[in-house]
Amino acid sequence: MNRKAEAGRGLRPSSPRVILIAAVLLALGLWLVQHFVERSGTQLHRVFERGALRVATLNSPTTYYEGPDGEPRGLEYDLASAFAEQLGVELELVVVDSYADVIPLVLGGEVDFATAGLAVSHDERVPLRYSSSYQSVEMQLVERQGKGDRDPHSITDLIDLQLEVVAGGSASRTLHELRQRYPYPPLAVDEREGINAEELLERVDRGEAGYAVVSSSAMQVLQHVFPELRVAFALPQKRHLAWGFQRIDDTSLFRLANEFIDGIRANGRLTRLIERYYGHVREFDYAGTRLYMKRIEERLPRYRELFRDVAAEHGLDWRLLAAVAHQESQWNPRAVSPTGVRGMMMLTLATAGQLGIENRLDPEQSVRGGARYLLGIRERLAEEIVEPDRSWMALAAYNVGYGHLRDAQKIAVARGMNPYKWVDVQDCLPLLAKRRWYSELPHGYARGREPVAYVQNIRRYYDILVWHTDRERERREAGIDSVVRRAR
Repeated sequence: MNRKAEAGRGLRPSSPRVILIAAVLLALGLWLVQHFVERSGTQLHRVFERGALRVATLNSPTTYYEGPDGEPRGLEYDLASAFAEQLGVELELVVVDSYADVIPLVLGGEVDFATAGLAVSHDERVPLRYSSSYQSVEMQLVERQGKGDRDPHSITDLIDLQLEVVAGGSASRTLHELRQRYPYPPLAVDEREGINAEELLERVDRGEAGYAVVSSSAMQVLQHVFPELRVAFALPQKRHLAWGFQRIDDTSLFRLANEFIDGIRANGRLTRLIERYYGHVREFDYAGTRLYMKRIEERLPRYRELFRDVAAEHGLDWRLLAAVAHQESQWNPRAVSPTGVRGMMMLTLATAGQLGIENRLDPEQSVRGGARYLLGIRERLAEEIVEPDRSWMALAAYNVGYGHLRDAQKIAVARGMNPYKWVDVQDCLPLLAKRRWYSELPHGYARGREPVAYVQNIRRYYDILVWHTDRERERREAGIDSVVRRAR
């Protein structure tokens, strides 16, 4: 039989092979139709249809806020933004003032979920479904140092004390659970509406409140601007923060959110994000912070305009430049170190010569030279390094030298880490002091722990200065408003 006959016979409608293929195609078509019908009504489909992930959050230092450069910041914001990017849609934030406003938005379907520092609750009366956790925190009792009255050390010491918490927040729910669990008289808890953790801690700092309960993450970020506050003790059991979804049968978006969080935990991205916001505030130096805030009031005003002018010329945030200068010289233009570096920005003689600086003790020459030197380093960094990692690496190189920074990046590559991420490079810098590593590197030995501490200090100084100048602006605007009201 010829090939044409074979081929013709193979295409006859009665062929079992054709019938099988047709059956498979029919089944596949029916599955696709059913899948499309099901998917078209899901929460995930609605996200794709609108082209945006709609998320409720709070304006606070641990969730979402506007950075000094006007760009959105915050761990919760970064996580939600990365999830939206993975879905291929825009992020649409619905920013509310209090926790009480968050849950109704979720339950009413006005947002897809909430990312507002929500602690996972196993209470069936809480009408939310929680995603995989992305951060664990403690709830801490905070007081002002030297109060002189009761000094609580445990949950039993809280009886008859007046505690303040942010209404509806994780601390509030933790205390509510403690009241249910422990056979003690009811705790006196004042739920403060319409304020965030920073405003709550400010009340304690001013003596307007005796004690507050806040998350350890909030205390880490804010203790540097309230150095007189201290943690008395942590409440029992850590809390796990997660995103809050509606408790509905449709889990299309919920499942993807869990996969996303589990994925970034596994690949290290979550660790890097947490490091970005908390890595530099884990250790608190009470005396150093108080002294720094005193210098902001007494020493900085003499050089503030200089920092502003130089920073504006180079497109820098003047507060970052001022933070570097404080780390270098404590804003002392005549500072001199035993190694021969001197001036406000502590430049070496060789560096000063390269920059054309004639007098390192002249504050203007020193600040201008230091800014140019820092920018020069930042421009040399690989284009794959983005902010804020770019600034932290440039600062590390300012301290230890560009060559040693490059060596630390080589170590990162050798260890299977990312040479373009500060969280990885800062782990590798201390290895520059170990013979096993530095003996194989172009620039040899370096005291690699010093640039890590250097960057952490500058980040703390910068954060405090940003907070301080923001409060100044708020007071100034409030003063203008009061003048206008009086004029009316």
